[in-house]
Amino acid sequence: MRLSALLVLISLTMLGCGGLEKFSTAKVDGKVLCDGQPVAHVSLVFAPVAKKGNKDSGKAGFGSADASGAFTVSTYGKDDGAVVGKHDVIVMPPPSEDVPKFKCPCETNPKKPVEQVEVVAGQPNNFLINLPLKAANNKPTKIRPSELQDAIDSAAASEPTAGKD
Repeated sequence: MRLSALLVLISLTMLGCGGLEKFSTAKVDGKVLCDGQPVAHVSLVFAPVAKKGNKDSGKAGFGSADASGAFTVSTYGKDDGAVVGKHDVIVMPPPSEDVPKFKCPCETNPKKPVEQVEVVAGQPNNFLINLPLKAANNKPTKIRPSELQDAIDSAAASEPTAGKD
């Protein structure tokens, strides 16, 4: 299962950043939405952000959205929450072998945080993760030859001519 391998790799990477020290955690839960609709089956990573001048940021917390988009975060044990402090939240699509027909018009990128949140001790940490819509398809715009020539002529007319005084 590729997701398991990815989560293990991220965990090991975060161990290198967070050492073996156990950091304080606070309960974290919430819901993942795309354009106002719940997003099921995605995985979340709460990656601690190191404070300036401090290499140790703690261990990443992980969660999975259920059918209603709801999630809880686990770091050292089941549903224990995330390390207290700021986190980059990364949302990943489910493995295709687990959810072969997964489609989402929003960003689910394992390399790009979707938002930053702060986990606070002794307070409710209930986050609504609103995924940004994917950028418009990068398909070339269809243009007629006459429109292309008009654009070329317009650009040529607006360019300054070198050496003219």
